[in-house]
Amino acid sequence: ATTLYQGNVTNNKSAGTVTMLSDLYLGIYNQTLTLTAGTLNLNGKIVYLYNSANGTGTLTGPGASSTFTVAGTGNLTCYNYSQANSASILAFSGTATLQTLLNFTLSNGTFYSTNATVNIDGTFTLSGGTFNAPAGTMYVAGGWSHPTAGTFTHNSGTVTFNGSAI
Repeated sequence: ATTLYQGNVTNNKSAGTVTMLSDLYLGIYNQTLTLTAGTLNLNGKIVYLYNSANGTGTLTGPGASSTFTVAGTGNLTCYNYSQANSASILAFSGTATLQTLLNFTLSNGTFYSTNATVNIDGTFTLSGGTFNAPAGTMYVAGGWSHPTAGTFTHNSGTVTFNGSAI
């Protein structure tokens, strides 16, 4: 496993794929993993953003007008997920699990999780953009906020509110 205690990671690859060869732990100082462009193949590995002291560690969705693909199997775990750029697309092409230990926020762009598992151990907020839910079960432990903006596409899946998504 690789552990990074200070510094942030940005995946910005215009062609080809970054393939994980070991687990990656980002922690202690409010790290972010920014998915700017390209493809990340989890390859059965774990990417974990954490800060146990204050519950931070943010996975940031693609930049404006770019598409980012998470391929393969594995776990992508963070405290918060945020996607705010217009015309950005985050697509899970494999069966990876996205686990947020706090909140998931989509305020712009498109999020595809058709084959992925999505577990939110906090609040789901859809205030803009399009969220394409998994075809299976999506777990939400906290609140659900979907005001008038944004589109939720259910894909014939199920949303389960269970008090704990873990």
